[in-house]
Amino acid sequence: MQAPGRKGEELRASHIVNLEQGESFQAIKAQSSKAFRKITFTTDMSGSGDLHYNLTTGFDNNGDGDFNDRPMYSASSTPGALKTRYGLLTATDGIAVLLRNEGVLPWKFYGDSNLQRTFALIRHADGEPQQEIVVNLRSSNILNHDNVTQEGGILGSPLFGIPYAADNGRRVEAGVRYNF
Repeated sequence: MQAPGRKGEELRASHIVNLEQGESFQAIKAQSSKAFRKITFTTDMSGSGDLHYNLTTGFDNNGDGDFNDRPMYSASSTPGALKTRYGLLTATDGIAVLLRNEGVLPWKFYGDSNLQRTFALIRHADGEPQQEIVVNLRSSNILNHDNVTQEGGILGSPLFGIPYAADNGRRVEAGVRYNF
């Protein structure tokens, strides 16, 4: 049984690899060219899950003016009972009321990464800021995981128990920035 308002779990990890300054990459630096040493690769990974939501009938079954009544478990002989992943459910005349927050969204996984290279254009010996061009390739949701944000929770709806909204799929962007 889940407690009402229970918060989901979250996992998070961030990694930054700078091949120009990282001590653990001395072997790579010794064998690499100068151009390769100015490449920076960053990643950000996170995941969350166990997010609960209420299932409702979509009707005001008890006459209190709120349309947030929960479905009821039903016997197999109950007419109009719907077979769901939670068992046989009905809007009225059931055996017991479905508990709060029984709906659970699937886990979400996000992976973003960025690969960039900096090119110095003008170097000033007198301490003036240098001019440079930064070229990057960035990807969000690199795993292209279906990160569901909404699932149908109204009994009798054609979308009941079916995901109908999600975050964006994989997106890849390229960019150029001039710093002066």
